[in-house]
Amino acid sequence: MQNRYHIIRPNGASAPCAESLLALRADLDHCLDLASKWHLARGFLAGLGVDLPIYMYLRPSAPQDRPMIFSAMPDWWADHYLEAELAATDPFFKTCHTLAPVPTGRDYVQENAYMLSAEEAEFIRQAGETGLRSGVSCTVRRANAGHFGGWNFGSCLPRPEYEALLREHGAGLHLAGLLVHQSFQESAAQTAPPPSCLSPRERECLLWLAQGLRTAQIADQIGLASVTVDLHLKGARKKLEAATREEALAKAIMSGEISL
Repeated sequence: MQNRYHIIRPNGASAPCAESLLALRADLDHCLDLASKWHLARGFLAGLGVDLPIYMYLRPSAPQDRPMIFSAMPDWWADHYLEAELAATDPFFKTCHTLAPVPTGRDYVQENAYMLSAEEAEFIRQAGETGLRSGVSCTVRRANAGHFGGWNFGSCLPRPEYEALLREHGAGLHLAGLLVHQSFQESAAQTAPPPSCLSPRERECLLWLAQGLRTAQIADQIGLASVTVDLHLKGARKKLEAATREEALAKAIMSGEISL
């Protein structure tokens, strides 16, 4: 049994595939406003078990631009967050200092004790009253003086089930987050990168990357040295103004440079 976005596996779990990500991208392109895109993104993520996602994007260098914030957290929590000025103790902003995924949620408080202040740990416990137990960060732009932000793919799932979710389709979840981010920014009339004109080899390397292959595996597939594959991927990142290979892949898909 299959719906538009997810292949339903025999065990009942759903997993994103290339077709579902293409369908997501196409539907995002047809949305007329940010609210519609957020509604679409929530439905896609909920189908994976990510029922409490949060997206934030801030521009410290342009204070006249309001932060872009979308959250599936309950209204009472959003009101409490604003009234108690909890942004000062929200550890989300710490996760934006690294592109590496950081586990989040009350089920990871003890594991993250080394990086959390007492106030931040208490913030996470309070957030847990919404049902939020597990999550992982997905930084779309690392923290700097210009602009930064990312996702917290939050869930009510307990840690063992959430980690099983990530093992099954964490890469697809990450790519979906980048696709939605790119679409959000386009709707917000942010400056888009100029046409990239990727070379055939750069496109080919990105296509194999989309299949989940690592550098050495891509090199074997196309008969090049690993260092040459790295150079092609680096060239694609530069042309697409992407911080990571995954962001370059998302931008290449969104711009039509490659088709899965």
